[in-house]
Amino acid sequence: MMNVEKGIIKIGKPYVIHLHDKGTSRLCADVEYKNKICTLYYETDEKYSEYYCYERSDAFILGLLHSAMYNNENIICEAPITEQLYFQLSTYYIPIVAENMPDLNTIEIIADKAAEIPCIANASATGNSGGVDSFYTMLKYTKERCGNFGLTHVMFNNISSNDNVEDRIRALFNRDKVEKERISEELGYEFVWLFTNLYSFYETTGLFNHYFTLQYISAAYALKKLFAIYYFSSTFTVDKFSIDPNIIVSGGRFDLFTLAQISVENLKIYSAGMEAERLKKVEFIDKFSISHRHLQVCAVEQSLGGQYKSNALNCGYCHKCRRMISLYYAWGVLEKYQKIFDLSYFNANKSKFIGCALAADQKYFAGKVKNSLKKEKKYTLSITIWYLLFKIRYSLAKNKKLVRIYYKLIGKELTE
Repeated sequence: MMNVEKGIIKIGKPYVIHLHDKGTSRLCADVEYKNKICTLYYETDEKYSEYYCYERSDAFILGLLHSAMYNNENIICEAPITEQLYFQLSTYYIPIVAENMPDLNTIEIIADKAAEIPCIANASATGNSGGVDSFYTMLKYTKERCGNFGLTHVMFNNISSNDNVEDRIRALFNRDKVEKERISEELGYEFVWLFTNLYSFYETTGLFNHYFTLQYISAAYALKKLFAIYYFSSTFTVDKFSIDPNIIVSGGRFDLFTLAQISVENLKIYSAGMEAERLKKVEFIDKFSISHRHLQVCAVEQSLGGQYKSNALNCGYCHKCRRMISLYYAWGVLEKYQKIFDLSYFNANKSKFIGCALAADQKYFAGKVKNSLKKEKKYTLSITIWYLLFKIRYSLAKNKKLVRIYYKLIGKELTE
């Protein structure tokens, strides 16, 4: 993005408030930007309030950095930034990412530098979205496997929300928090929840989620006195590393670089699962019955509720559900997951369902599913026909002229 005159975003000194009626507390900072002042907060159970890192601006800088880089705004902080974090962000992360990502600018962080705040509890944590990557981390990085580096805590937060409607985000968070706490209890980990309004400081949910890592790790920095180790569940294997904007689908492709720049002496952040590609992770977690009861891959809520409603943990209709149901069916293990997936649409439209999933997904995944179906003699002529029809449909959808004609025919306006 071409540099223009810099704007300014000011982060006030962090402070803690206690919401005694709710039994919670918040780490807050008043943020001044675009001629208004709003309070950014990270909220959790009152019992964790002693672990808030209110002496440094670190969490708020990490949370707001991509928004500031997108809007070409320098960040001015009233409270100090940890010197090592400042060095790594200003020397490596900001200039390198801005050089490679056309929608982000090089900006400055203007703040006093100070020594790192020590960790009190020396806990080891990871996040729990309920998906394949996080389940793999929770099941793989245990005390039995990793000794003193093994997990002790699991955090659930709303930073993965692809939404900007506060009431809806809070309602979904409160609903899913019960499920995530149950998982932590079954695995023997201490459960930490954290809710933040960070999403409201981003102009689009697309920006918020494309560069996801810093926003997510800002939650760990908010509770930095609790965590000495944090395992960030990787989406990509190490061989898929890239910072080329022409091929990446999200900033997760360069997490190895990102995590190195936001790790500091008293908070080591690891890229967990970078050693295993997605199907290897699925095979691994399938060995544990807890995944049969609690795996949550559903993406229906990433589109403000989607088009298909279900009372099951996974709607059974969205693209992520299609992927997993087709895979489990091909492997002959779908019955183990029937309580957490709504299988009504799949059972009524099996060939169409699988054909659509194969046509829509990556070549690697689709190839593995197709091979498994053929091996089990489940790849029917009907699936082949539906696959070809959807493949043609998706190919045509890439033609902008044809898409415009389609929208005109149905009487809707195309938003570019």
